[in-house]
Amino acid sequence: MSLVCASPSEEADERLQWLRSFDLPVIPDLQPDRGPLGGLHTALSSSGADRLLLLACDLPFLTTPFLSYILSMQGPADVALPQDDHGLHPLCAVYAHSCLQGLSSCLHESRLSLIDFVRSVSHKPLGPSDYADLDPSGLLTTNLNTMEDYERARALLEQPKLW
Repeated sequence: MSLVCASPSEEADERLQWLRSFDLPVIPDLQPDRGPLGGLHTALSSSGADRLLLLACDLPFLTTPFLSYILSMQGPADVALPQDDHGLHPLCAVYAHSCLQGLSSCLHESRLSLIDFVRSVSHKPLGPSDYADLDPSGLLTTNLNTMEDYERARALLEQPKLW
């Protein structure tokens, strides 16, 4: 397990120190300013594994049983990932190492959309009904993009019976 982050800079020093406090390898992006696609490229390039579980840092309701489930569902597809009413969730997905060449091409051509990349390879979308027993409250793919999202998640976490 390792953490991939934006390339170090003076502005990021404090964040980098915080990430290192988790006692996990911290790997800076191989190509700076390439967004999540660049982060995935760095992760796959740095891993010798056949597949990789990519998780964004803003998914507070993920559970070990759900992650085990998604890891078991890739099959022959290049990517296995949740899909719900909001669309595909490429920052909570399992990627095959074979994606590396396609990622390199996208980066070289400055095609940086992770969603577009996922749609260009064989992918297995997993709908809410596929994992309903692991997500009775429908919260697993909740991500935090705003302060309102954060406050809502905090309130939900204080009510553990909900999730």
